[in-house]
Amino acid sequence: MPSSNTKTTLIWVLSFAPSVFSAALPVKRAISSVVTGTPIGFASGVTGGGNAKPVYPTNINDLKKYLTSKDPQVIVIDGAYNFAGSEGTQTEQACNTYSCTPEKGGQAMLNTLKGCTTATYNVVIDKAAYQGIQVQSNKTLVGKNGATLNGKGLRMVSVSNIIIQNLKITNLNPKYVWGGDALSLSGTSDIWIDHVETSEAGRQHYSFGQDANHRITISNSFINGKTRYSASCNGHTYWGEEMVGKDDSITWYANYVYMTSGRSPALSGGTLLHAANNVFSDNTGHLIEGGEAAARGLFEGNVFKGIGTTLDAGFKGKLFAANAGNAASCKAALGRNCEANSYSSAPEIKRADTGFFGEFKGLTMVKAASAATIANDVPKKAGATFQATNPPRFLYQQPPTFKMRNVLLAATALSGLASALPQMINIEAALAVPKPAVLGPKVEEKPNTDNYNESQVAQQVTDSVASTGVQKNSKRSVDDACAPQPGGAATNPGTGSVADYLDSNNALRVAARGASTPTGYTLAFKDLTAATEQIGYLTYKNIDSGEYDVAACAAFCDSEKFCLGFNIFAERDPSLNPAANCADPAPITNVKCALFGYPVSANSATNSGQFREQFQVAVTASNGYSKADTANCKSAPSVDDFNAPTNLKAAINAPLAKKNGQDYDTYNGMRLFNTNPYDPSLCAAACEAQTTYDKAHPDANGNYKPCNFFNSYILTKNGVPLGTYCSFYTQSWDSSYAVNTGYDWEADQYRVICSASYDLTTPDSGSN
Repeated sequence: MPSSNTKTTLIWVLSFAPSVFSAALPVKRAISSVVTGTPIGFASGVTGGGNAKPVYPTNINDLKKYLTSKDPQVIVIDGAYNFAGSEGTQTEQACNTYSCTPEKGGQAMLNTLKGCTTATYNVVIDKAAYQGIQVQSNKTLVGKNGATLNGKGLRMVSVSNIIIQNLKITNLNPKYVWGGDALSLSGTSDIWIDHVETSEAGRQHYSFGQDANHRITISNSFINGKTRYSASCNGHTYWGEEMVGKDDSITWYANYVYMTSGRSPALSGGTLLHAANNVFSDNTGHLIEGGEAAARGLFEGNVFKGIGTTLDAGFKGKLFAANAGNAASCKAALGRNCEANSYSSAPEIKRADTGFFGEFKGLTMVKAASAATIANDVPKKAGATFQATNPPRFLYQQPPTFKMRNVLLAATALSGLASALPQMINIEAALAVPKPAVLGPKVEEKPNTDNYNESQVAQQVTDSVASTGVQKNSKRSVDDACAPQPGGAATNPGTGSVADYLDSNNALRVAARGASTPTGYTLAFKDLTAATEQIGYLTYKNIDSGEYDVAACAAFCDSEKFCLGFNIFAERDPSLNPAANCADPAPITNVKCALFGYPVSANSATNSGQFREQFQVAVTASNGYSKADTANCKSAPSVDDFNAPTNLKAAINAPLAKKNGQDYDTYNGMRLFNTNPYDPSLCAAACEAQTTYDKAHPDANGNYKPCNFFNSYILTKNGVPLGTYCSFYTQSWDSSYAVNTGYDWEADQYRVICSASYDLTTPDSGSN
């Protein structure tokens, strides 16, 4: 049996399930269970970090450390990793080479390679985006739940055996050509890049350097060319995929290439390309280009739609573009016919060179499906679209030794555990609860210090148990266009540019790094360039003094009964409400103090700003602090009608009880509340309402299952709170049954904190 972190699969198990043409027989490959599917095409032998124990970086420094280490590793990331501003800025010379400047939606060119032929001027660029993380060999990097590298690409040079899957890469100095590549490879071998979305790159989405790259597969990925800064001056990127290696072998399979205007791909150098089942859409310039005769490309089963020029007139390489008339030409060399390409509002590629087909010998080739069958699926499935599906692995403070009932999963999914299972945390139900719309302060929001009303909310919970209603939120009124905005007590860094706000040496960021942790709190993160976005948002205020005053923010949190964590940060805000007549007003700086009813963490610091018209809101000097007693679960609050709580170190796992000589399940359901701060009184209200409901719906003998006991705790996912989790029971269970500290499910870590149990002061007998 493979270990719980390993799956053994055959190389013909593919994302779109095509068969495989290969000169070699299939062989078994061990790859981590966090990877979805198995490598395909030329990279079919890749194992990445193999069955190494997954690691879960909680910040950008951890992620860089894991990716650049020499050890084989399986790295799982969740949410946004904000590199923007993390390495400071640098000044470079640039020139206006194109017909539109960045101020008019174009790009300027950095003169780093001395390519400027017009007048140059100084610009400030983000250092982190300028060069990607140097990924080492034998790595698996998998993203979950919107995993994003914001302001940093990935660079692979003279390395091999790497898997990258299910993440987004964006915001790489998009104003400037040479500002940053999303993914760059040079002198590599055995690389599988799958289900990746790239956008807003200064230069290439994919850059294959001149040193040879052998056995590379790019599959199921979304090249999103829509950009605010376009060298072709029309919102389309010119810089798609550059393939100039002297002896590259690349499978380009089931990718969605959208809104480009050139280099899609630039097929040059000595590249051998198999492009199958891709969708190329909305290209306003030319698609395929290349100036070297040694380049070779087989295009089959692709969809071309809305393309101005599919093949540039200057292309010098060899190309075979399959159609109904020439598809049989593939059979002698490949053992099958090729699949015809499809064209809609795009000129047909009329090239049928077959002399290079013999060079595919020894390489694993995907068998393309027909263009018609993939035309709709590829745009929907390409990019970071995977969701967690694997069952959880379980963590206990001590092994369960009592008889358990059958619950969420079959025992066969739990290799290595006792065959009897406890009552488990219902992760699937918790994830199914919709997230609240408001996760943190908005730029246009006025500071609001209204308190959370627990009695009012508890009554809503009581009502919802009997009849679930739809939550209705009133919309805030919008300020008049160009109206002056409040605040601005803090001093703008430097000239007030975004780069000045992100500069690691500005006074605000220096103050953030030097701030002392207030008494009664623990430091969650320091000096990030993003603010907290998570459930349990309570309110915020501007620090009136304009100073970076952590103590004042802590005092604000202390004054709020339900505050368990706060985020203090500086924000570049507009002085006027941006509108058409004031699209980019002068900036003002507010130091904001946002309160949350759950602990905060670096993984929830994901709000790096936004554009309002042409004004860029930016976040800087962001520190997070959580109440020290929360993580240690020292002081659970009391609730009406229940005895004093028992603080626990884990969640209750209740066994089957005995009733009239028969096994009896005391578990009575669960609820997760995520639109409020952590509040066990919500569990109490739901518990009592459940009893009222069940009492009104007894069995034939007049019996029902009362709720006499509940376990309340904060359930976190990779350190980010999911909500107040409530488990209900018909009888009490003591602290010896509190053994479940959480699960590992797929690549995610679910943990229990601040657990407490409550038993009803006057238990209900369960009989009318």
